[in-house]
Amino acid sequence: MLILYYFYLNIIQFCQQPTPIYSFNNMPQTKIDMNQALSIIAQYVSLQVPYTQKLLIEQPMLLDEAIKSIKCDWVQIGSQLNLTRQQIYRWYYDTHQRNLYGQISPEDKLIIKESIRAALLQGIDLDSKFQDQLKSKLLKSYQRNAFTVVFNNQKRLLLKSLNKQQQLQPSLLYIFE
Repeated sequence: MLILYYFYLNIIQFCQQPTPIYSFNNMPQTKIDMNQALSIIAQYVSLQVPYTQKLLIEQPMLLDEAIKSIKCDWVQIGSQLNLTRQQIYRWYYDTHQRNLYGQISPEDKLIIKESIRAALLQGIDLDSKFQDQLKSKLLKSYQRNAFTVVFNNQKRLLLKSLNKQQQLQPSLLYIFE
């Protein structure tokens, strides 16, 4: 009987864990219920700011501003969702905030791509100074993570493209030294 009870507890515990899904690079990712996550985050934040959980859920920009004004215990929030600190933190800052503030326009993506291409061909470092100058060229300002994702994706694609060209034209070797 004790063995069956132990087996039953293991099944219950296994079923309560979030279901992993796999991304394009075959790394497991956890699908997060946005409404449940925002509800728990708002509940946590409402204990530290003068806003109700309901108001924070109804006004996501207010919730975001409140999060910026306090120190969130992402471990505690994640534990309520059966997630690690890193999973809930990355979901909030990398996924939710990017959706909240909007994606980068196609025009600005083109500006980023062409600026990176020109910098690579001229041997300019793609450092934070370059990124700050690039941000000032964009048609509007974007949330940090949205810019960083597009910047890194464009840089990776251009480096891959230029590396293929380098294999065809050895004279481009100096670009990547």
